[in-house]
Amino acid sequence: MPAAHSLGTREISRERWGTLGFLFASAAICVVGGAVRLLPDSLHGLWLDESTSLTSALEPRPDQVMISAVLHESHPPLYNMLLWAWIHLFPTVEGARLLSVLAGTAAVALGMLLAASFWGRRAALIAGALGVLSPWHSYYSGEMRMYALESALGLLTVYVASRVIRRGTQSDWAFYSIGALAFAWSEFYAVFALAGLAVWTFLRARVAAGQVRRWTAAHIAIGIGLLPLLPLMVGSLIRGAGSGDRSGVLRFATLLADFGAGFVAPGWIQVAGAACALAVIAILALRMRSDAGLSLLAVYLFTPIAAVLAAGLISPVWVERSLLFVVPALWVAAAGITVKGARSASALVAPVAAVATLALGLVELVALQAQLTDAQQRYQRLPSERAYEFVASQESNGDRFLHADIATAAPLIARDRLAGRRPLQWLAVDQKRPQVDALVHSGTPGPLVNYVVGLQGRLTWDPGPTRVTYSEIKRWSDESPGFWLVVLERSSMTMGVPTQRIDDRLRGVGAGDADYTLVADSIPSNYREDERVEIDGTLFIHFVRTGV
Repeated sequence: MPAAHSLGTREISRERWGTLGFLFASAAICVVGGAVRLLPDSLHGLWLDESTSLTSALEPRPDQVMISAVLHESHPPLYNMLLWAWIHLFPTVEGARLLSVLAGTAAVALGMLLAASFWGRRAALIAGALGVLSPWHSYYSGEMRMYALESALGLLTVYVASRVIRRGTQSDWAFYSIGALAFAWSEFYAVFALAGLAVWTFLRARVAAGQVRRWTAAHIAIGIGLLPLLPLMVGSLIRGAGSGDRSGVLRFATLLADFGAGFVAPGWIQVAGAACALAVIAILALRMRSDAGLSLLAVYLFTPIAAVLAAGLISPVWVERSLLFVVPALWVAAAGITVKGARSASALVAPVAAVATLALGLVELVALQAQLTDAQQRYQRLPSERAYEFVASQESNGDRFLHADIATAAPLIARDRLAGRRPLQWLAVDQKRPQVDALVHSGTPGPLVNYVVGLQGRLTWDPGPTRVTYSEIKRWSDESPGFWLVVLERSSMTMGVPTQRIDDRLRGVGAGDADYTLVADSIPSNYREDERVEIDGTLFIHFVRTGV
């Protein structure tokens, strides 16, 4: 008996130390994951899309934040509402980005939790390691946008979906409904993933007594919560949500490259990243019927990808980062096929799955290192902090700025508003209210257009007065003896990738030749250039009126 008691004690002690070691390793992974997502922040300026989020969050009241997000975003307003509350606590650009950093780190933690719930601690650590190293997810986890949040909410919804099948209590179904709605209110394309999860949960709920009734109640609640999103989705499409001219196989290849290596790494790394991601997805497709966890992840991964690729064949209305929310599921799937392969009796399955996962991790590591040390990293979010400091110093002297492109105007004006400064900046445009004009040209009924105009009038920030049409530039310039013309140096904006494309966020950043020509041709002939200042890829050209 004493010997048996001693053996039992040693087993308990070993299990306790194993649990402590796992918790320590998990915490370390989360800390490193947060640091990786936070470190590049010091290099970042504020770019166009981020300024849209910031502009909405700077509205005084929540209803105004909602209106601003609806009118100016191509995404649901949940992130903007959260950012509005967050920015009251951290009223700086860097502080505002912490919300995304925390959401991205939470996605890593949730990936570990989901993997552990299906396949144990080894799977959790593998998923966590892949999450830490993921260059694409890391990049957007440092951005003041909704992408990191939607990835965390999506994985949370998947985790709760697994719980409703295992336990199926009323509280589980309630949490599933809440998680699904939060996910959908952070990203329109989440509805495709939710459709797949609805089918998956139904097929498993029907074999358990009483679960179909709970499934029905939960999805009725989800459907009601999604109804207000329908007009927002229609409005997003009318405004031309998404961009790009790629579709079909080429776009899928680009997406795979982003999954495995992000878009900053050299071409050969991106090709390797696409190959590794494709290998994991292929093994998942072959193994999904053998395990409930793998089938759940396959549905969550494949449904939105297939839906948006099919839509892209009709019209290119999406960009790759809109599907960032499926990336954490790829980490968990890779962990699952590796652990399941190790337990398989097949001599072929185990090494293939393990090699695919290991290769994916190595490619991620190389791509992340390239991303963190990339010499052009500072150009990926412009204008920079230093550029704004120059603008602010000149504004304090009463100087005015004319922007040739919204890519410089929106971020610098948003920074002025964040600092409580009245902007002395204008944007040269061909139309002052493009959103309203888009509605008019789309054939939208007049009363609805008037309603949208009325909504815009309820905001404290109306961009219209900061816009000068090309025909008005002469009158505008005559109001002062000189001004600064602001453009981005396009030569610094390009970055080649294996599919011969420039990422959508970089392609078009900076004034196009036509835009710059329109502005330059509109400057009165009695103005001459007398100074040029280049700061981190942003070019400031000072014009003075002759004879002054």
